[in-house]
Amino acid sequence: MTEEKNSVLSLRLTSEDRFLVRIGLEERTGETYYLGLDPENAGMPMSVTRGLNLLLKGWLHVLESINDGDLIYLPFDFSDEYTRWVACQMTGHDIHIVMGWAAVEGWAISPSNFESHARSVSQFQPDEPLTVQSFYLPRFLSELRREIGKFEARLRSATA
Repeated sequence: MTEEKNSVLSLRLTSEDRFLVRIGLEERTGETYYLGLDPENAGMPMSVTRGLNLLLKGWLHVLESINDGDLIYLPFDFSDEYTRWVACQMTGHDIHIVMGWAAVEGWAISPSNFESHARSVSQFQPDEPLTVQSFYLPRFLSELRREIGKFEARLRSATA
């Protein structure tokens, strides 16, 4: 079994305009278009990779500030008419995760600055069938940091 199959979180580019996010047993694809247009990296080399890195750093920042019982939302796919989200609730040392979507237009949210939406996403709709996954929060955070490190290494090697 590979490291990725044993992990609870992985994210990778699959083509020029798509990426794959895997959390536990759930896999979803996302479009990279708005990641490349993000104001923090628009026009820069490897803008999509930078966009994914900034998005994951935003996830980390929000998750590090979560308190017991909090419900937060982490975006991962930005489309014209909707966004895809990971709903996360912390209980003790565990994080419970449900993937879904909301009718919030992707252009209305900056992937590098989504925190104002993280505490409240109106009309969040869980994917069907509803799958709630639970993970030990410190492990989830560790794997998120690992994914950030992979994207940062890719960016460093491209500028070297």
